[in-house]
Amino acid sequence: MQEMSAEEQAAFEHRLAGDQVLQFKVNEMKLLIIGINESMLTQKLEIFHEEVKTATPVRSIQSVKKYAYRKWLAAASVVILAGITVFYFATKPSLQEQLYQTYYSADPGLMTTMSSASDNYTFEKAMVDYKSGDVWNAIESWEQLQTANPLNDTLNYFLGSAWLKLDHQEKAIPYLQQVANKQASVFNADAHWYLGLALLQQGNRSEAVAEIKKSDHPQKGALLKDISNMNNK
Repeated sequence: MQEMSAEEQAAFEHRLAGDQVLQFKVNEMKLLIIGINESMLTQKLEIFHEEVKTATPVRSIQSVKKYAYRKWLAAASVVILAGITVFYFATKPSLQEQLYQTYYSADPGLMTTMSSASDNYTFEKAMVDYKSGDVWNAIESWEQLQTANPLNDTLNYFLGSAWLKLDHQEKAIPYLQQVANKQASVFNADAHWYLGLALLQQGNRSEAVAEIKKSDHPQKGALLKDISNMNNK
């Protein structure tokens, strides 16, 4: 309906790009709205033609049937519109989800050299998959490596990043927590940021704030301010 602010639209389009279910729902709503508009136009045209007629013609049985059909269609449109309204409020994201969508941006990944070493090749091939959008393959490869080396902070960090990229925050959290707990890791600060966002999306505001404060992300201050404002609402 083009009623979103520029910020809301950007966040929604970002979510839409990676959510096939949401894409289907949006297309379905567009078709329903088109149907309603066509129904309303039909009714307006009927009224217009009635008004410009100089004499009232004898109504045939066929015209009575058409009128009854249009009357039914108008009633159906009202029901559909009510359904759209219910759908909108039922699927409207919460305040913390809106903040997550605004501040989340997937980790861009690492540069790859495609080394011939077996483990390095598997990791780097998965990194190529991750960056090209084939995230499921990346997860499968990294999980195999992580099984053999469960404490590896690089594998845990990018497994968490991959699950976030697929919008599975609950699966990302355990991996990111492991890295956030290792202060010596080069991914520690980033892990705090993404862990904070994941916890926020899941509704754990106090834990999210604690993690975000430990990050060094340039948007940390703005996000903490927005969370504080949200808590005051």
